[in-house]
Amino acid sequence: MNTVETFRPLRRESARVSLIDIPRLSGALIITQRKVMEKLVGAHVVKQALTKLPDQVRAEYEALTPLSWFPALWFNDVVAAVAAEVRMDVLVFHAEVLRRSAELTILKIWGIFMRLTSDQALVSRTPILYSRSYTQGELTTRILGPGRAEITLRGWPHVPEIQIQALKIFIGTVLKIAGRKHPTVTAERRPTGALFHATWRPY
Repeated sequence: MNTVETFRPLRRESARVSLIDIPRLSGALIITQRKVMEKLVGAHVVKQALTKLPDQVRAEYEALTPLSWFPALWFNDVVAAVAAEVRMDVLVFHAEVLRRSAELTILKIWGIFMRLTSDQALVSRTPILYSRSYTQGELTTRILGPGRAEITLRGWPHVPEIQIQALKIFIGTVLKIAGRKHPTVTAERRPTGALFHATWRPY
């Protein structure tokens, strides 16, 4: 059974640890994913799952606004709790939520214009969306040839597996919505983050 990193109270373990350094996700992204989860399993199931979480996590999650930033590890716990309610594997459930929410997010921002852009311009947009969604790390991109690109995540040495999966799905969804045929994305951990290889059928 797949597991994800569990809840960690937001408190200073030493004078050198700052709350600012805790990786967070944008409220807008999480609100979209919550709507997708409610559509997939029912709002009542999501509400019941939230009762299983620590009070601090539940309170901040329920108070989210599009301008909020929510700890990534806490959101992983929310997803795990909802998946447990419907007895689904966490990563399988999260992948389905991500695919649907990524499509909504990308279409909302760029819509049909995604199909009218070059491979270079398309791939270069991924870091822009990443910076709007995460407070930790940064993405850089490089076109290796027709239908091949490399995307590197730096600045997040211990990035959780569930976030690596999220980026794989997001990159693949960008390519799919842009009309690229048979997009495939693989990932491997690196000391400072992760390296993603994206391929698709050139025009």
